Amino acid sequence: MDDALQRECRLLRRLARLFRAEREGALARRPVALATRLIERRGLLIDQLLALERGRRDAAPAPELRAAARALAAEIGAARRDAETRIDRLRRELRALGGEGAFTGMRNLAAGRVIGRG
Repeated sequence: MDDALQRECRLLRRLARLFRAEREGALARRPVALATRLIERRGLLIDQLLALERGRRDAAPAPELRAAARALAAEIGAARRDAETRIDRLRRELRALGGEGAFTGMRNLAAGRVIGRG
């Protein structure tokens, strides 16, 4: 495996680790400044990966590179699913806090007291 291919595989593995750390909540347990730096680092790694990709577009991908790319894609997919689940949960919590929960009975409009159950 040539040097550029090794570098690209290493970048893919680093990106996968950063996405996994975010998905597993490791960034949430870190100070905000560190989490921000790690997210910025992820952006830089993506830029480096894109630059390497532009340089080798014509060559067929090596099996090692293909495997690393699949692992990264799986981590990104899992992170996206977890983020969407978290968004849905937060949306439900906000609706419940705003009074848009399930109907629990008849309420007195002035005071909001429950006056009967269905």
